[in-house]
Amino acid sequence: MKSLFKGRGWGRYKFVKRDEVLKIKRKDYLPGNVLTARCRMWNNIKESTEYGHFFARTRIGVERRSFLWNIKLFCSFLESLCEIALTSTELSMITMKLFPSSGRNRKTFILEVCAHDQMLKTSTFRLYLVDSSGNRTECLNDEFVFTETIRPALFTLNFSKEELMKNKNRYLQNDALQLYCECDIATGTVLQEIERASHGCLPSIQDGNLTTNDLESKKVLKEKV
Repeated sequence: MKSLFKGRGWGRYKFVKRDEVLKIKRKDYLPGNVLTARCRMWNNIKESTEYGHFFARTRIGVERRSFLWNIKLFCSFLESLCEIALTSTELSMITMKLFPSSGRNRKTFILEVCAHDQMLKTSTFRLYLVDSSGNRTECLNDEFVFTETIRPALFTLNFSKEELMKNKNRYLQNDALQLYCECDIATGTVLQEIERASHGCLPSIQDGNLTTNDLESKKVLKEKV
C-alpha cells in the first residue's frame, strides 16, 4: 500500500510479464482480446469514507496486413525491400528488408524491420514460405516493441539458401521466392475515457468485471483491416 499526495503521482511499470499475458496465459488474461485491470484507492483524510467506483476504458488502434512478397532473381539478389503503409494516409510506416547474412553464416537470411512513425508501439510479424502448390511453411513468428532509441529490429529466418536450392522446383520456380506475410501493428491509443462513475455505495466484485456479453459490446481493440 502506498500513500499519494496532491500533485504527485505513483505507480509501477511492471505487474506481469508480457509473454505470460500474450502467450502463456492468453486465454486467462485476454478473453475476447480484452485486458481488464482493477485498482483500489482509499481516502484516509476524511473522517467518513465515501466509496466510489470508476470504469475507465482504453482503446488501442491496430492495423492488420497480409500480402505476398515476391523476390525475383533470388539466386543473385543482395536485398529486397517491402513498404507497409498506413491505411488512412498511405504513407510508409514500416520498411521490411530481406538480405543474406554476412560472414560464415551467409547461407541464412535476415529480416530487418524499421519503423518510420513515432506513434508505433508494438508489432507482430509472421512470415511463411509459399511453395509451388500454394502451401505455406512458417519461417518467422515474433513480436517487436518499438522504442524511441531502438527503431530497427533484426530477425533470423529459419531457412537457408542451401535448403531452398535443394528444393528449387518447389520453392524457386523461375528463380523467384514467394513469401506470405502477416503483421499486426499497434498504432497507439485512440481512446481514453471514464465510461461510468458511481458514489455512495460499495460496488460488488462482479459489477466491476466484464461479462461475456460485455466483451462483444465494449471491445477495447479497434481493428482496421
